[in-house]
Parts: sequence; C-alpha cells; structure tokens
Amino acid sequence: MNVTLGARMGGPDAAAKFHAVVVKLRPIVKATLSEIMLDAVAELDFELYIGGAVTDYCPEAFEATIRYTKKGEVLWVKICVPQKDMESVGEASAEETIFGWLIRGLELSAFPKSVANLDLKLVVGALNAATK
Repeated sequence: MNVTLGARMGGPDAAAKFHAVVVKLRPIVKATLSEIMLDAVAELDFELYIGGAVTDYCPEAFEATIRYTKKGEVLWVKICVPQKDMESVGEASAEETIFGWLIRGLELSAFPKSVANLDLKLVVGALNAATK
C-alpha cells in the first residue's frame, strides 16, 4: 500500500514547530505502513491541517474525516488540529504528537459507507508501535 503524509500549516508558528518534523516523518510513516494490506485500498493519504496564527483550520476542536475514492482505491484521512492544541506541544514531543494525531484521526473518524467494514486495527497498531 502506498502511504503519503502531507501537512498544511496555519501560520509561521505552526510551520516553525512542525514543518521539519512532518518532512522527517514522511519516510518513517511510509515504511511503517507500506507492508500493511487493506482490502480495496491501494493508497492511504494522511493530510494534517495544523492551525496557526494566520489560519486556525478548526478553532472549535480536533476533527478528523475519512473519505474513500473507489476509482483509485484511495483512503484519504484529513486531520484538523486547532491552534490551541498546536501551541500546547513542546518541541521535544512533536514527533510523538504527530503520530498521536494520526492515530486519533483514524479512531475518531466515521467511515464512508463504501468502506464501512474496513478494519484499521493493523494501521493503528503499527503507528502505536512506531512511537515506542
């Protein structure tokens, strides 16, 4: 399975704290999850929206949405982190926090009907193991 990790930063404060960490984690997340096979999923695409001083993508609370495209067999996980959550993260724990956001996003999201029976326990377990 192909795995991607992208991020949009809501300002220079978020970028300063997380941009380099996201770039560093891309190959780690890909290597961690690439051997996992999910029925009808060829690509797992994580997209983080991290609120910042310019744009707070989800000011109310942490949000996660899963979408599925049958044509390309792409499972898209959009994770929206409020600025207040971003600000509470220390520099030393940024990597662990991103893994936590990915896990939380998978666990919180409602699945589209087309993949309602998809079991992501292996993905969550692999991400949990990568944080240790």
